[in-house]
Amino acid sequence: VLFRSRARNNKKTSLDVNEFQTEHSYIYNFQRWIFTKSLNYSKTVIVPSNHLKDLVKSWGILEQKIQVIRNSNELHERGEKIDYIYDLIYVGRLIELKNLPEVFFICKSMSVSILILGSGPQLNELKKLATDLKISATFKGNVSYSEVVQNLKMAKVFILNSLHEGSPNALIEAQSLGCVCVVRANHGTLEIVNDLVNGILVSDKRSLSDAIKLSLTDQLLRQNLSKNSIN
Repeated sequence: VLFRSRARNNKKTSLDVNEFQTEHSYIYNFQRWIFTKSLNYSKTVIVPSNHLKDLVKSWGILEQKIQVIRNSNELHERGEKIDYIYDLIYVGRLIELKNLPEVFFICKSMSVSILILGSGPQLNELKKLATDLKISATFKGNVSYSEVVQNLKMAKVFILNSLHEGSPNALIEAQSLGCVCVVRANHGTLEIVNDLVNGILVSDKRSLSDAIKLSLTDQLLRQNLSKNSIN
């Protein structure tokens, strides 16, 4: 997974994480061999999701050695409500995999604002796109954990449009605060989000724009999603 992420960030592959397992270039085969050999020396291999467990098994690691331990987060008191300042918030690395340009185009078409926490190689490209589209986008860069928590409370909807995720910490954190979450369906998010129960999934059945519109306008659904996300 790590090698594929690096390859994608360096624009050396467009394959998803499963397809990348069949990539047979010498360098990736050698890296996999070294990595698998080191895992085989371990008594226990800990992964944060069932999808990653299946990947590790496909590398030849014995199933009985693999243990799934989900990512966790601190427990938060709901506290007093902070007035919303932003429509959407994104927290994480600014890389191609996160698929943020599509979110920006939706912000343009729907005239909604977005707060971006985090940094990465796509930062300047995204700032330019936001300027070109004339959308209300605020980039705060890397902030402290306490600031992440406070800013999550200031946005109506947490957005995660990634093409792939393992077990996204930012999503788990947002849910722990009772945030309404809109996420793209993939291996990692499907293990965390139950559609229209504790989040809204973007998939072949529901476009990103439809999901965002639903999350911002259906007040009863918003209340239920917020309640269920922290249970």
